[in-house]
Amino acid sequence: MKPQHGAGEPGRPLSLEFVVPGPPQPKERARPGLKGFYTPKKTSAYEKAVWTAYLWAAARTLLPCMRDYTGCVRLDVMAFFQWPKSTPLYKRALGWLWRPKTPDWDNVGKIISDALNKIAYKDDGQIVDGRVRKRECDTPHAMIRLEWLGPACEASEAE
Repeated sequence: MKPQHGAGEPGRPLSLEFVVPGPPQPKERARPGLKGFYTPKKTSAYEKAVWTAYLWAAARTLLPCMRDYTGCVRLDVMAFFQWPKSTPLYKRALGWLWRPKTPDWDNVGKIISDALNKIAYKDDGQIVDGRVRKRECDTPHAMIRLEWLGPACEASEAE
């Protein structure tokens, strides 16, 4: 976790990096139930893990409350998945490999951006720059970097 406070410094946005332990989960579709639609348990559990990791990292770095932030946001996600059992040792020795398999990259990014909604920013529509990378390694986890870029979104909405 590497907090960088650059608020107020020209060209340097406020940012926060944090890690969500455990295998990254894709966003699952809402399912029909007896009383309407519901969110699957795996999805809600992973969203809770994401916002818990964010809140711990924000508290440790004394990050101000960003829940009402309405400016532009950059989101960078690196999702590390467990090696398949069939991966040979010579490939594991590299440390990590790209993962060109399921889950889809957009579902991994969606669950994280939705989990941080109303906690790290007002709405995930404020994300103007996002990147999701999928890799395989020994310890499954997700590394997330958020950057609050400033009030440029507010100015463009006013026009």
